[in-house]
Amino acid sequence: MVSWRILDYFVVAGYLVLTAGLGAYFSKGNNTTEDFFLGSRGLPGWAVGFSLLSTTMSSVTFLAYPATSYILDWRLYTKDFFYPVISVFTALLVAPRFRKSLQSASVYEFLETRFGLECRLFGAATYVVSQLLKLCTTLYLMAVPISMLLNAPLPLVIIFTGAFVTCYSMAGGISAVVYTDVLQAIILLLGGAVSVIAILVRVPGHAGAVVREANQHHKMSLGATEWSWEKRTVPTILAYSAVHYLTKFVTFQDAVQRYLAVPNHKELLKAMSLTGSLALPTWALFYFIGTCLWAFYRAFPSSVVPGLLPDAVFPNFILHELPPGVAGVVISGVLAAAMSTMDSSLNATSSVVVIDFIQRCAWRDKTDRFYLRCARAVSLAAATFMISSALILEYVPMESLNEWYNSMQSILGGAVMSLFLIGLYAPWFSNASMLVAIVVSVLVNIFLMAGCMQMLPPHGAFFGFFNELNSYWVAPLVNLVFVLVAILAQLFLATKWGRDVTAWTNLRMLHVKGNKGVALGTEQRRLLTATPPGSFRLYSDDSEVQDQSSASVIGQRTSALHVELSDAHKLLYPASNVPSN
Repeated sequence: MVSWRILDYFVVAGYLVLTAGLGAYFSKGNNTTEDFFLGSRGLPGWAVGFSLLSTTMSSVTFLAYPATSYILDWRLYTKDFFYPVISVFTALLVAPRFRKSLQSASVYEFLETRFGLECRLFGAATYVVSQLLKLCTTLYLMAVPISMLLNAPLPLVIIFTGAFVTCYSMAGGISAVVYTDVLQAIILLLGGAVSVIAILVRVPGHAGAVVREANQHHKMSLGATEWSWEKRTVPTILAYSAVHYLTKFVTFQDAVQRYLAVPNHKELLKAMSLTGSLALPTWALFYFIGTCLWAFYRAFPSSVVPGLLPDAVFPNFILHELPPGVAGVVISGVLAAAMSTMDSSLNATSSVVVIDFIQRCAWRDKTDRFYLRCARAVSLAAATFMISSALILEYVPMESLNEWYNSMQSILGGAVMSLFLIGLYAPWFSNASMLVAIVVSVLVNIFLMAGCMQMLPPHGAFFGFFNELNSYWVAPLVNLVFVLVAILAQLFLATKWGRDVTAWTNLRMLHVKGNKGVALGTEQRRLLTATPPGSFRLYSDDSEVQDQSSASVIGQRTSALHVELSDAHKLLYPASNVPSN
């Protein structure tokens, strides 16, 4: 075992001191939940942009991307092609609606406003469980290479890193998380760049020779372009990429939290533009590291490297080939990639548990100081789970761990993306149709993941197809099933008000949708005008409030009407033709 060099210790220690200093600095301003969860809604767009980028990275990405391009090619690079596209879509069409409609720091409040409490709790619960699994898995997968590079016991690395991240994220809240993410983004980019430079200066012919030789051996290929249900071809990976990043940018609390933390729309656009423009060059850098490693070990053959797993090749290079101090920068990058993921998950998990469960369902009328104490307590509890679970994962085979983690994330993530997009852009769907779609999509998700794990009966063309299905198709297919089931359920559960007008209710909303140019009928006008003036608000096609007078409903011609009632149940119970689903 190569002894670790003292200069590298100083570099890593310096990074940790800077991170701790940022956490301590921002701990002074966390006196309310608004400060802790949203940074008083005053975080600059450039910092949030870096934070979104570094949160997407992890130590798994830092090491796995070079491993993929080293052993195969750049085929998985297409997985990130939708990142800039979805970031623009979110900046223009999603984040502004969340900023306008959300009254709290939780994105799942939107699901209750749109559909009902059941959908809110479903979205919040699946997010919390998925983040807890992500926390312990990220910590463990980071600790494995770090323990080898530091020549330190694995349990010690897990406990120290987990405790360190917990301390600064608990103390400084989202402000500390975002600004340490900025530092961590710079460190991981610097670590990647240093690695490439260190390899290229030693390979004969430098960058030009590496690219030429890699192209000759198709090491920079994006893979096959034909359609396939079984292989990770370009269409398969692009379908997965679209669903993956829509889910992240539209439904993940850690992302939406940052949209709410900037002071205005201009800063939001700045954040999304920065993260979108940096994403593809950043991942290209780490794929290029793997290509450079391939060229390096062709030029300088090693008796050790052929016997290593792909994920161990880059750590082996760091340990044996990089000079003192430079290795410390790269190892700091590995740490930074993992810590940026863990601190964001801790803060986001805390916000969801406090806002969506404690404040919404348990103790609704407590002081803000009480909820702030709860937030820190939840962060501590999540960190305890993260550290203890990571210690247990030491005894789980790596292949089984990856299968289990991917399966659970798929089942928990499921079709939440479609739930949000329908809520945002299809106002005629009701709570009942969403609940039916949720149940069916979860069952389909479990079935598809069982097939991907070869757990279905091996005989027959039907089961044989699903046994061969690539796991990248699970999320797109589950979301497609969700939408189709939701449409069918809505057709059966909505009640027709005459030939061209449909009405349904959820929570405290009465929705009335008619074809363009169709006037509300006599019975509908009688029902609506029975409410006192000012007891509902009238909208048309998501426009601003037109009138608060009930008289304005008479003769109204519109393609979509939404009437928000002060007490929908008292109005609707006497009307047998209006559903209460």
